[in-house]
Amino acid sequence: MAWTTTDDARKASNMPAHASPRKNIVEHDTTVTTVTMPGPALEMEADADAVHEIVVDALVALRLAMREIRCILARAIRREGITYVFR
Repeated sequence: MAWTTTDDARKASNMPAHASPRKNIVEHDTTVTTVTMPGPALEMEADADAVHEIVVDALVALRLAMREIRCILARAIRREGITYVFR
């Protein structure tokens, strides 16, 4: 049996076990296309604490990056002589 892209992503050694779909989520008929949206759930072998830590670290990094962008963007807009009001 050939592995699908989903299988490759799920089995990557640097990724924690997660809720990757185990089957194709899109099915085509002659007139109908069905998209199945599986609910999020950790796989049995997943380490919930490790997944939580990865998500928290990513969100903290995103918050810091967005705060920096907000400061840089305001200065750049003012340098162009454009009135900038942040609400």
